[in-house]
Amino acid sequence: MIKPIELTKLAASPTHQVVLEINEAVPDLNCLTPVQGEVIVHHQGDFVEVAGCVHTIVTLQCHRCLQSFNYRLETNFDEVLWLVDSTEDKVPQEREVVLTALDEHIPHDSQLDVLDLLYQLLCLELPSQNLCSVDCPGVSPPPEIQALSDQRWSALAQLKQELS
Repeated sequence: MIKPIELTKLAASPTHQVVLEINEAVPDLNCLTPVQGEVIVHHQGDFVEVAGCVHTIVTLQCHRCLQSFNYRLETNFDEVLWLVDSTEDKVPQEREVVLTALDEHIPHDSQLDVLDLLYQLLCLELPSQNLCSVDCPGVSPPPEIQALSDQRWSALAQLKQELS
């Protein structure tokens, strides 16, 4: 089990870096295989750089035909987490946000939960539309339902026939 990284210990280490070989399940991510790959965490003084490549296989449900299918989920990432003083004032509820404020900030003396970061990065890689294949026909109704046609479309079908 990969434990959170103490940033103060990482800053005090001679290399300021830790390389993690990942081969385990990420909590709350339903995977068929463990998440595998490599993550490098490097303390750079005012920020922490987290880079790596991980992959796993998840089971998704097709949005067209509703069948389950396996999907290779992987991410290559290079994240910068800015370190801030933990005694800084809390951010007010309403304020103008500048573009630089959209960066991720964590306290200097906190821990970096690598598994939580991997969970977030892998969730961002999930497809917005799950399709088992590009040419998935979708759900086809049973023959007895296909025989019953909706009469509201008859005028359109007649027009289509006349134009052909």
